[in-house]
Amino acid sequence: MTQRITKYLFAFTLGLSTISVAAPVGNAVSRELTALRRNHEDGLDRLLSKYLKEKNLSAVSSICSEIKSIRREPPKVETGTPPVGRWRWSADSNVVISSSGLATWNDCNYGIWKWLNESERKMEIRWDNGFTDTLTISADGRKFHIINNYDDKFMADKVDAGN
Repeated sequence: MTQRITKYLFAFTLGLSTISVAAPVGNAVSRELTALRRNHEDGLDRLLSKYLKEKNLSAVSSICSEIKSIRREPPKVETGTPPVGRWRWSADSNVVISSSGLATWNDCNYGIWKWLNESERKMEIRWDNGFTDTLTISADGRKFHIINNYDDKFMADKVDAGN
């Protein structure tokens, strides 16, 4: 729904002509802004995925900075359940999760992480190799229960804290 804003409120004068501008009313503004933000964030996600696949870390860093600048609230890291740090995925596999939103697996695969439901300690890592891990942090913050997009289930242990 839109309402005509008259020349008395919001008008542009061009010579002898006056153009009235139509503006959204009430909740329509909020819905439109939310949709624009979502589209912008989706576009950034697509760029981030592209640069992760290309292993273009400079571009990844730039996109992450942009994501941080537009995010209403940065991902919170609650005391006792922080995802940030080094995790042992298996005997020969380590993952580092940084506060910037990046994850690194054995220094060769990269991903982005985000909270799915922070109060339930659920998060997701989308890896550049096509895997997506859904993780739940244990109540003590020392273990991940993980399921990937191929229904593989496993656990990871926290090795150390970090940022």
